[in-house]
Amino acid sequence: MKNSNHSHRIFHEFGDLDVLEVKKELISKIKNFDESGEPSLTIESIPYGVYLKLFSDLKPIDVILGVKDLPDDILILASVRQRGKVSIFHKETDFTSSTWDYDSVSTGFISWITQTSIPTIKLNTNTYETYKFLSKWDGESKALLKYKFLNNPKSEFWKILNGVEFTDVVNDFIKNPNRFTTPINKESVDLLTKMFYKFQKQQELKTDKKSRTEFIDSEWMVENGYQTLLDNVLNLRPTIILQNLPSSVESETYYREGKYGQKQTDIHLINSQVRDAWYEFTRFDKNSNPKELFYESLKNSCFVISSNENPFYRDINSDIFSPQYKGLDEYIYDYTLSTIMDIDSDRCESYFGKKNRDTLFYRGIARPSDTGTLIVKDNVEDYHKVLQNCTSTKKLKIQKDIKNSFEVIEHLFGYDKEQKISGGAGFKNQLICKNHFDYLKSELDLIRSFLRNCGIIRKGNLGRFDKLKVNEIEKLITQNTLSYFFENSNKFTSKTQITSLLRDVYTLIYERWLEYVFSYKVEIENDNTNLPNYVPVYTQEEWSEVQNNTTNLENPIFGIMYGLQGGNLEKMFYVFDEFWKDEMIPYLTEIYGQLSNTTKEMYLFKRHLISTRGQKFVDEFKMYSVDGDTVYDLNKFDIGHPDAESKGGMLFHKLWLAEESQHNRYEYTTDSKDMIEYYKCLVANHNDMKSYHRKRYITTESDEDFEMINQSNKCLRCLESLLEYLGISELHSPEYSYENGTVEKKSYIND
Repeated sequence: MKNSNHSHRIFHEFGDLDVLEVKKELISKIKNFDESGEPSLTIESIPYGVYLKLFSDLKPIDVILGVKDLPDDILILASVRQRGKVSIFHKETDFTSSTWDYDSVSTGFISWITQTSIPTIKLNTNTYETYKFLSKWDGESKALLKYKFLNNPKSEFWKILNGVEFTDVVNDFIKNPNRFTTPINKESVDLLTKMFYKFQKQQELKTDKKSRTEFIDSEWMVENGYQTLLDNVLNLRPTIILQNLPSSVESETYYREGKYGQKQTDIHLINSQVRDAWYEFTRFDKNSNPKELFYESLKNSCFVISSNENPFYRDINSDIFSPQYKGLDEYIYDYTLSTIMDIDSDRCESYFGKKNRDTLFYRGIARPSDTGTLIVKDNVEDYHKVLQNCTSTKKLKIQKDIKNSFEVIEHLFGYDKEQKISGGAGFKNQLICKNHFDYLKSELDLIRSFLRNCGIIRKGNLGRFDKLKVNEIEKLITQNTLSYFFENSNKFTSKTQITSLLRDVYTLIYERWLEYVFSYKVEIENDNTNLPNYVPVYTQEEWSEVQNNTTNLENPIFGIMYGLQGGNLEKMFYVFDEFWKDEMIPYLTEIYGQLSNTTKEMYLFKRHLISTRGQKFVDEFKMYSVDGDTVYDLNKFDIGHPDAESKGGMLFHKLWLAEESQHNRYEYTTDSKDMIEYYKCLVANHNDMKSYHRKRYITTESDEDFEMINQSNKCLRCLESLLEYLGISELHSPEYSYENGTVEKKSYIND
């Protein structure tokens, strides 16, 4: 403990032997409790003074990672799942882990000194067996307040004056003593009142105003005869609740209880859950040192407008982050990761690629809400299911995938501690920055030249046209670049190549973005009430108005319509998606090729189904095998190579066979198959199965056969969606059949 002489005076009633005895007794209770099978154990016999001597503000992650040893006399640490909290009253102290403000601190100490409030502390025993400490997951701030106040003689936590006048909280206590007085604490209430007046008088008498202080501290209390008030705090016997909660359960419980405690945003609650998922193997380097996160990495990037503003920060509403917390960097990383990551806990696999429309990705950064953070929460929950249900090999594979993907995001955001990337990483790369600065010099003139061609003059502010600048789409560039990298992972041999990809992406953005925006034709729809608000359409009236104010404009062009008639950012994001599809993908394909892989193709197909048919359709997806009555779902669905993989056959986007797993593995990998003929056979078997069950129902009229007809129809609908996705809808024909001889079984196998 700091200031040991001061601490010795404060804790004079609690000798080391007494504390050691309590520690032994508590350890014995822990062991008995863990063996009892009871949901919890309540202990009300330990004075707060003893509890505080068993507690340390040592970071639990340091003990878990072996960076620091747990002191022999310590039994209790904060839970590793405590969110990143920053006190607004920690001036000149190292107290940086509380959400409380000055008024709440003052209210707390008055309640504890008068013993009108009995604190509750919740301890999790699940860290004891391995790490020999209990995790305090609730009541942490209150305990740390007392710990710091009592052990730091000159702490500035308890503010009782504004200048030389009492704060509102202290005034309320002094003027209403009866509201704090019980049959057993009147002496303490009177003494506390005298202490306040004495402290105020001392400050008033100081002629040197600079020597005055508004904060009362434990050293002053001892030296001025108020040790007994401190003893009241130390002799309180808190309600200590022991529980043995799995890590994921503690996170979820903390998340739920946090909704109703000290005000927190959804982001801070979700940060606490990530602490229990991939945090340990993503936030530390190989030497167990914390990595620089987003702010430190990007603060000297060419994309940062000022010392504290960067492409992500500037769109974030400051009111969603209360000043008591930090964690913005944490959220940006985990949110970005989760928007490209999909953990399939049933198949024990992870997929990486684009999961969200650009508008949703932007909204999750600019205006995070409970809905936005659910993307992260869902992934955390699926990750815990993997830990519970999957083999160690599968778990390690998913953890490795997450770690590697997180490192790609780090590189993109400029982190390259070992300087492996020539010229720097991602948004800090020298060549990218040079190109960026060169472009910015000409961007304004480029926009004005497009406007002049239509008879529009903008000498000063561009108005709405300003939204067409590249800096408005930086987050979309980030997401799409990451998505392309992961969806085409077979094309990249190293995580560091994300920088090369980003350079190529920006090269085309600088060359083609504005030209695309000022040539993209939009639709004129007088009734657009049924269209999503992100679709860029305008009315005939708006188009006529634009025509009256422009020249040489034959068609309604998005850049002009948007700049003159306005529209939400989502319309511009829609056009960016079109740009990415029409311009960027062909450009990158020319550079990096068209190869694909089975994981990517399965991921893309599932995401397509979710976006077009919904999650329920995916969950209930079923098809018949290519021959017979076997029905299988997506979990038993393989992406098959038309050209035998065992003979060097390669897989290309949307050129694959949807095969029942057992017919795509082992001895079947030596067969080369004709894709069109395969799907004709698949359609034929679906048609025959439907015909078979219809005939049976006509004969039996049984409920079972009627259900089989329904199943046949569902399988045909699923097959139809697959053929549509692959661009071969014309094969969905009732004419194909094994029975009528239009299709021959196994005709798809090439000799």
